[in-house]
Amino acid sequence: MRATEGIMAHIRHRCGNDDKRAAEMWNEFAARQAATMQIENRMETLRDDLALLRRDCPHPEPLNCGKCIVCGAKP
Repeated sequence: MRATEGIMAHIRHRCGNDDKRAAEMWNEFAARQAATMQIENRMETLRDDLALLRRDCPHPEPLNCGKCIVCGAKP
């Protein structure tokens, strides 16, 4: 909670204590935080999916160098 209060105090200071502008900036900050969380969650899901692919890799399609595109092994 203290971090949130500190961020809001910083925003108010930057806005010259204009509460309307501070509220707008807070909403922009909150929207960016929400977008960041969505991206982080999606990246975690993709990492988990890739780990499953690597675990169960049957070497489906080798690259031009002969390595598997999923796990990097040379079949």
